[in-house]
Amino acid sequence: WSVAIVTASVDGTGPAGSPTDQLLLWHAQFSRFKIDSELAMLNRDPREQCPVTATMACFVATAIDSASLTGGLVDPTLLDRIEDAGYKSDHLRASLALPLALALAPPRAPAGPDPAGRWRQISVDLDASVVTRPPGVHLDGGGIVKGLFADMVGDRLSEHDAYIVDCEGDLRVGGTAGVVRSFPVVGPFDGSVLHELAVADGGVATT
Repeated sequence: WSVAIVTASVDGTGPAGSPTDQLLLWHAQFSRFKIDSELAMLNRDPREQCPVTATMACFVATAIDSASLTGGLVDPTLLDRIEDAGYKSDHLRASLALPLALALAPPRAPAGPDPAGRWRQISVDLDASVVTRPPGVHLDGGGIVKGLFADMVGDRLSEHDAYIVDCEGDLRVGGTAGVVRSFPVVGPFDGSVLHELAVADGGVATT
């Protein structure tokens, strides 16, 4: 994830201040492309039990919950496969046009969880900020960490009349005034609006 495309829009006043500095710190802490980030160091750590910061422990707990709630469809332990597929840096080649991408892709099929289910081997002690996992199980933040931080910034802005936080496509909206915001779901083929989500207090994942 990249703080370069994180935005926050706020109406009214509240004891929050700018979240920019905190987002920059989180980026340095959770980017898997930075060799000295806490996430990269956790993935390299040969110990089974690893002391971590409270924020990292919160991320790991959120990742486990995401995997459990989706039956393993959202799996934070697939970093090795992601890198094997070519996603090893934050400099990606240009996207293909959708018709060409579909033509080159294998036949589409319903998604299924990784049979290994390695996320089940991970646990976290939030009170002690200790992550337990077999060495060699590498974690990827992906959309999970973006959604988590959208929520955390939203908590800081919760006393404003209204706010919206966009962490590279993962959104959090809320505020004391209960302002309802509309999010159109646009079809990828013809740009038509397939559905509209009306949200006053909640999250929307668009990644």
